[in-house]
Amino acid sequence: MHRIITIAGSALLMIFSVTGAYIYYARAQGLQVEVNQLPTDSGVIPVEIKDVKTWMSNPSELTELSFVVKNNSSKAISSVVVIFGLITEKNGQLFVDHHFVTSDIQVHPDILAIHHFKPLAPGKEKYLDTPSNSYGDGRAIKGVTLNVDYVEFADNSTLGPNKMGGRIVTLQREGARLYKNWLVRESASKDILSIVLTLKNPALPTEIANTSMYLKQGANIYRKHLLRAYESGHEDIKKFLNP
Repeated sequence: MHRIITIAGSALLMIFSVTGAYIYYARAQGLQVEVNQLPTDSGVIPVEIKDVKTWMSNPSELTELSFVVKNNSSKAISSVVVIFGLITEKNGQLFVDHHFVTSDIQVHPDILAIHHFKPLAPGKEKYLDTPSNSYGDGRAIKGVTLNVDYVEFADNSTLGPNKMGGRIVTLQREGARLYKNWLVRESASKDILSIVLTLKNPALPTEIANTSMYLKQGANIYRKHLLRAYESGHEDIKKFLNP
């Protein structure tokens, strides 16, 4: 995995430079993949998307979309948000749906303490992927676009166009905080097994369930990480729920 971009079964690769940003095009299984890199800094892409892989089960289902984010900067990265767009076609009309892939070690201090996550150090890489995406309305997937939207460094400085990434990170952190606060109240007089049953319940409290998608994502991130910690042998998770 040393090439700039790798597409399973790719037959075409072209590289362009536009206003300091690099755009990579590849085609696989009739799918065009466009990677829009951040503008270079002293000739280096500071946070780079590379080693993209795609696989389509059929024209309407993208089974795999994975890639690597490499930190080419001189600072450690706490969070990164990548936008991926799915270009679809139906009856000659094109549509674009945008989605976000987020990696954030600072989503909540408890998660950081449980898993001992480390910022992405200079020169290091992180693998990211997306769930399968499919369309049942007759649309065919024709292309994928990828670009880094937001980077937060360990020193709290940021990078990227930040069309939505910074807001997503903020809302997810707030959702994790709200869920933890609710769980503290909910589990005040409960034993550990009752708390675990609460964590296994995907239904979120009303004050979170009726809010934005990203707040709910943050709540579920906290819930799932605390449950995973218990299932991995950290039976003392109740220490995180002291008021």
